[in-house]
Amino acid sequence: MRGEIRRTQSGGLPSWRRQFVTPATRAQRIFDALAGILLPAACLCADTIFFQGPHAVFREFRSKAYILSAFEMAILVLSWFSDGRPKLLAGLLWGPLAAGACFGSIVGVAILPWSIGGLVFFMGILGFSPFLCTFVYGRGAVRAYRSARLRLRPAAFLLSTVLGLQAAFLCPYLADRVAHRLAAEATDTVIHGDEVSADAALRRLCWIGWAAGPKEIGKLWADPGPEGPRKERMLRAVGLIEWGGAFPW
Repeated sequence: MRGEIRRTQSGGLPSWRRQFVTPATRAQRIFDALAGILLPAACLCADTIFFQGPHAVFREFRSKAYILSAFEMAILVLSWFSDGRPKLLAGLLWGPLAAGACFGSIVGVAILPWSIGGLVFFMGILGFSPFLCTFVYGRGAVRAYRSARLRLRPAAFLLSTVLGLQAAFLCPYLADRVAHRLAAEATDTVIHGDEVSADAALRRLCWIGWAAGPKEIGKLWADPGPEGPRKERMLRAVGLIEWGGAFPW
């Protein structure tokens, strides 16, 4: 009897199915914003183990992880408007949202040993936040998929799905290439440029140091030179790259 009353008050659906009903409730939107945007952004900023720091475990994947995270967050925000118009938007977004769910699962599994070990210090619980992201983006993908299948013709659904999946891979890839090139050019300017251009390159690394990798650090350590302003600039560039940049002020 109690189960029947609960089902009646909630529109006849069990709670797990209500998680995927379109449109989303206000509480679900707030949860998506917290678990899918604010929490992962805070974890990335506070990270000193996986992507940032002199001994970062996954430093070579940092720029890809940052860019893909930013791309997926933008897609999630855009998906909040896919319940209405235009109809094609849901078809374009469900593929990237599904890719975001897969990305969250991969990150969560990759850092799982550290997350379990960190439970002793309580902060390790934050290591499980990628699995919350998996739920948020997976739920968004299911909603967008159902909306697209109901509102689009088969040909339009297939075309929008292909375009969305292509965007999910090409946009982060191209952004990563551009950011890495800019960071590499700034690093070379710090090493070989004059004082004015080297200082300007350092300011650029404050913003894009996260896009540089071990190769750029190797260049800076290869020939630091004698004590002086040039060596100080190169050591500062190493710090900016290791810690993913810094505020220029």
